[in-house]
Amino acid sequence: MKSLKLSPFIYPASFAILMLLVWDTVTSTQMTLTWILPSPMSILKVFYDYPDLLLSHSLVTMVETIIGLTLSIIMGVILAVGMNSFTFVRRTLYPYMII
Repeated sequence: MKSLKLSPFIYPASFAILMLLVWDTVTSTQMTLTWILPSPMSILKVFYDYPDLLLSHSLVTMVETIIGLTLSIIMGVILAVGMNSFTFVRRTLYPYMII
């Protein structure tokens, strides 16, 4: 029996739809506060009503993400070189890194 060519996409798409339905159900039955977890439709409405505001906030978030990633790469390289070069640094930091 041949499998469908779409089968690799069926499971992730089904899961995404299921999660959206669960999310919408949780928010529509008021199981959570709307300011903590807004409904998917209210989020889409905000995207439609305030595209400029969301774009400006998205740019700030992207810059902060890039800065955080850059700092983590720099710190990771410094720690890796330090741990590889100095035994006392490895013995001091390694137990904390595997926790």
